[in-house]
Amino acid sequence: MLKWSSMYGVTCRTLEEELVDAALNSETIAELVTVCFMYFFSLLHLNL
Repeated sequence: MLKWSSMYGVTCRTLEEELVDAALNSETIAELVTVCFMYFFSLLHLNL
């Protein structure tokens, strides 16, 4: 199905590989992951 929809190539790389290619270093990637995690956690906490 992914090959049929031309999305197969998009799934061959990890998000980390894409972010490194976008000139983000591993420390910046780790910070982004932390911020996103905390944001979504706070949304879940508010909806309880």
